[in-house]
Amino acid sequence: MNNKLFSCFECGFPVAMLALDGRTIEYHPGYEVPIPVDFEMPTCTNCRKPYIDEELAKRLDPVLKKAFLRQQAAHFCKLVEWLKQKHNVTQIDIVRACGITPSHLSHILAGKRRASLTLSRLLEAFVKDEREFRRHVDGLPWRDILVFPPRHGKSALVSWSTGKPKLEQKWDQEQSDHTSLNINTSQDVA
Repeated sequence: MNNKLFSCFECGFPVAMLALDGRTIEYHPGYEVPIPVDFEMPTCTNCRKPYIDEELAKRLDPVLKKAFLRQQAAHFCKLVEWLKQKHNVTQIDIVRACGITPSHLSHILAGKRRASLTLSRLLEAFVKDEREFRRHVDGLPWRDILVFPPRHGKSALVSWSTGKPKLEQKWDQEQSDHTSLNINTSQDVA
């Protein structure tokens, strides 16, 4: 029986329905999820490239979703635990710093809900930048902003509260064409 479906677009070898060990697929940015060993799908017999159509994706999605949610929950648990231990904060402090509800984070940690890519990146950034996490936990305002004036070849770190430069740094001529940010630092609201 010939189970050849078509030729691989990558290498030209036959594509057949195969169930293989060790296959993974990116289910969500940053998360490679294993495809079950017993799941048959069109796969190149040479380079092992999988071919997934809409019908196959519908069958595969529930299986991959469970594995992804487990993997994401484990990742978030590590991030949350690290922040709690390093900064001596509670899960409520982390939730407030992220701007989400306690139940949303609880569902993510329990593997019941998918986190947005933005929330994933925010928690990872908080782990990398401890000062920024502390600022959010303590509810401190953003006081400084880096401004790139056009055609002046300098950048200035401007105090958010006073509007006065704190630091000047020369930039190469190639970098001097950054656009400026028009910032109104007055407290008056019309």
